[in-house]
Amino acid sequence: MLGAIVMAPACGVQNSPQPEYFTYENIAWRLYGQRSSYDLMTNAILENLNKAIDLAPDRVCVDSYILRSQCWLVAGEVNKAFDDWTVAIERDPTNIHAAKAYCGRAVYYGRQKEFQKALSDINQAIILMPNYALAHAVRAIVYKDMGMYEKAKNEMVMAIGMNPNITGCFNCCEFNDAITARK
Repeated sequence: MLGAIVMAPACGVQNSPQPEYFTYENIAWRLYGQRSSYDLMTNAILENLNKAIDLAPDRVCVDSYILRSQCWLVAGEVNKAFDDWTVAIERDPTNIHAAKAYCGRAVYYGRQKEFQKALSDINQAIILMPNYALAHAVRAIVYKDMGMYEKAKNEMVMAIGMNPNITGCFNCCEFNDAITARK
């Protein structure tokens, strides 16, 4: 979901004249701020971030790679999202916003049944953002998929305690049935 990213890049304060990549990056963030139509905005944001990254991949903000990953997801391009999460993590693994990249990669790894990689990434997301409810919910699902049902249940209770609306992100009944059936 594109709305999951709510921060504007902290980098980008440049002296005049502005480099061309910076112009495209700023256009993308202004478009994101408008958010009037996700489909239209996603394409426009992608277009501008792609130009910025093509021009200066090492100078574009890590947050912009994370925003682009969200756009790739909306566009159905999961592998491209994974690549951008990886770039964001490699460039600044302790950036608090990288928690979203770690969380995205954890979901990806979980779907690939690479549970140790999923657990490693989701743990890092929680280290960076301890109160990130979505990360706790993802960790609960990873635990469930690994057969660690008590840990899964405890983690989900923690996620719901942080954000009662987190249950809208996945099928809680299916999760609860799986936990109950395997006790």
